[in-house]
Amino acid sequence: MPDFRSMFDANYLYSYDLKGRDVTVTIKEVKVAKLRSLDKNKPDQKKPVLFFAESKDARGLVLCKTNARIIAGIYGQETDEWVGKRITLFGARVEAFGSVVDAIRIRPTAPVKSAKTGTFVEPPIAPGPEAPTHAEVNEPAPPDYPDGSEA
Repeated sequence: MPDFRSMFDANYLYSYDLKGRDVTVTIKEVKVAKLRSLDKNKPDQKKPVLFFAESKDARGLVLCKTNARIIAGIYGQETDEWVGKRITLFGARVEAFGSVVDAIRIRPTAPVKSAKTGTFVEPPIAPGPEAPTHAEVNEPAPPDYPDGSEA
């Protein structure tokens, strides 16, 4: 079942579009867009927007300064040099606009050559806790427990 947020029209990519996975993409184009500020008292703001070769629609990723600096750290300051380069996107909870929100972040290193471009990479799965043995379940309470309780 799709995330309900994906059922609304959107002009840009959002963290829920990544479905909780790392996604490696190729930068096809970098444009500048003038976007309305969330604060109605502030003027419109210019921001870079990335478009990807693997996109199935015309939505781009609006770069915050953090993401722009990460890409610049990998590929240099000139956005023309970013075209054709690969980056890995991931969803994260970040503090922004006075609250904690879902956001797309960029891994701070270039993807390894073996990373499949445009495919979802499964995040590593931590092993689950060991199940208790039968003897640990519903053991009688120690003598100092109140009547009627179980350990």
